[in-house]
Amino acid sequence: MQKVYWKWLLFIIASLGILKAMTPAQAAVKTPNGLSMENLFAPATFNNNSAQLLPGPVHGSETTQIIQLTNAKDQVGGVWSLPGNEFDLNQDNHISMWIKMADAVKNAGEGMAFVLHNDPRGRSAVAQDENGKGKGESLGVWGIDNDKREDDVREIAKTAIQNSWALEFDNHLNQSKKNGRGDSFDRQLKGQHIASDYPGDYHAYVQQENEHIILSDKFRYEMRHQTNVDRIYFTNGQWRHVSLDWRAETHEMTYEFDDIDVNGNLGQSHFKQVETIDTNQFASKDGKLTWGMIGTTSEVFQPQQVIFDAVPNLIKAKTTLAITNETQKKEVNTGARVRATDHLKYAYTVKYRSGLQSWSDIEADLNLPTTVDWSSAEIKYTNGKTQKLDKPTDQNVKVKLDQPLSKDNQLAVIIFRGQAQAVTAVTPITSMNNVVQTHKLKTEVTAPSYDLIPARGLEVTPAKITYRQKKGQSLTIGGQVKDTLQHTPLAVDDVKVTAYLKDQEIGHTVLKTVDGHQGDFEMKLDTRELVVGQHTLSLQAVDRDQHESEVAKVTIEVIGGELAFQTVGSSGTFAPVKLTGKTQAAIRQADWQLKIRDERGSGSRWQLKATASEFVNEKKQALRGNVYYRHQNHDQKIGSEAIIVDEHATKNDEETHDVIDCWEHEGLIMKTNAGAVSGNYTGTIKWTLADAP
Repeated sequence: MQKVYWKWLLFIIASLGILKAMTPAQAAVKTPNGLSMENLFAPATFNNNSAQLLPGPVHGSETTQIIQLTNAKDQVGGVWSLPGNEFDLNQDNHISMWIKMADAVKNAGEGMAFVLHNDPRGRSAVAQDENGKGKGESLGVWGIDNDKREDDVREIAKTAIQNSWALEFDNHLNQSKKNGRGDSFDRQLKGQHIASDYPGDYHAYVQQENEHIILSDKFRYEMRHQTNVDRIYFTNGQWRHVSLDWRAETHEMTYEFDDIDVNGNLGQSHFKQVETIDTNQFASKDGKLTWGMIGTTSEVFQPQQVIFDAVPNLIKAKTTLAITNETQKKEVNTGARVRATDHLKYAYTVKYRSGLQSWSDIEADLNLPTTVDWSSAEIKYTNGKTQKLDKPTDQNVKVKLDQPLSKDNQLAVIIFRGQAQAVTAVTPITSMNNVVQTHKLKTEVTAPSYDLIPARGLEVTPAKITYRQKKGQSLTIGGQVKDTLQHTPLAVDDVKVTAYLKDQEIGHTVLKTVDGHQGDFEMKLDTRELVVGQHTLSLQAVDRDQHESEVAKVTIEVIGGELAFQTVGSSGTFAPVKLTGKTQAAIRQADWQLKIRDERGSGSRWQLKATASEFVNEKKQALRGNVYYRHQNHDQKIGSEAIIVDEHATKNDEETHDVIDCWEHEGLIMKTNAGAVSGNYTGTIKWTLADAP
């Protein structure tokens, strides 16, 4: 008797101590904000389901819905996910909720469970045998142990929710030794506890036998209780937070209890557990499961409530940030360089991708650089509406979107425009985090880091204003580049000097040497094709940040072009003549070629002279006749003394003169005398080209 007395005394003292410690927290029970259950959950469809949805706190434009699983004796209450809100084993998922059980430690009952299942009954799934649903220790999910004659553990498992995994929050110890009472699952435990297992797997149950009784009435069953956390007290009347994170790649479920309290602090009974789940237990081909919460009471009971505050399929959204240098018309990415005074645009695009509910009461917590003078701010929505904002005056900007996002209004673009401030040294703009969120979803985007670059006053000074070159030659020019603002020193490869002729680039170079804020350049230009005359060359310096100098002008004077034969035929023939005993003239045939190229410039003059040898036949007999130059009906004999057969003054900087075409019906002819003898005669004509005044 003494031993029994002291055991109960210790229990009473311990219990009184616990109750006393929790009394201050019980003074004001604050109901946390959570989600509406619209399109997410509804009471399960099994008969006599005690679960119901109650209104909770209003936050923003939405009302939290409280799931009340039980509120009286001998109840089974549960909610299962609606179509579209399945738990996808193939994707990482995050779920969190608040659970609350009434303020009673000793007489609490029975508890609740988070369940993932692929039971063929779908939204009607519940633990059930031929006598009804599994109340009490079954929690509506585990097998039913109400038959003291049942000697097959597989039959117990068949009464559970099939193809499932459950995480129970059990606030009533079922420790009876009596068979067939459904009150023995917790024989190995010491207090309220959290545990998991596969309800439809017979390995979750351990058969026990009572000896010294009728053979057929001796069986009862206990539970294996995997990943058990014992002696956690739920029944303090407070809301307790639970988070579950599923990692698809490793099949790991991480769950935390009391990870946060209603005031945002770490809970008093915090713990964290990681469990590897055997996904074969679900027998699912596509990996999509029904999920939800289920709970029971017995003779011991209390109201059991749940508020979900995060579910995986609620809303899928993403926030991105695009920074545009509108002056240079290019994106600003990590490592970019932005010139002082450039105009910038920050565009935060909040995109609603999919979801079971609209996304409302969205708040953006943004961080903008203070080195930009912001001039405007607005939000543009897909539905065509525009929300005007005050222009930012501080780094941190908080914005509340006045339009909800949904499949019908998917985008909100938060736009800030401004001008980068003038700086005298390279100023780093550090990467900053930005948050767009509601209680339903949090998205984050990190702004890229970049450098704000001081302005430069580049100035190009050519070494010479005028360059003279001969026609057909290349040209080497030089000069100096100076930064008149002198904020940052020049570097050899920092500045490029480009040369243009008639807006066409003909060469470029970097600086050859530098000395502080100035440097020298030199470049060789291919000017061989320039015609005789004056040409204007433009020079401009540009650094890697697109600071540009004014254009400097240089004159190139091309002189002394070439006068030469461009084409000289190797042979030419005169037309055949029929001898008549009289003097006759033979004109040229079409095979003559003679062209002259003059590159000396407009107004240049030249003369073409010719001499002719004696024409002879194959027997070396001389032709009785001569070559003549006919001009304006006057024929002049061509012999060993050169005579002028053409002269010309060019009208262009470059010109090609076709002598034969210009002669037309004049020029060289062949005259034969009365005594000419028939035959084929050949001779040589020599052309001489001369520069003439």
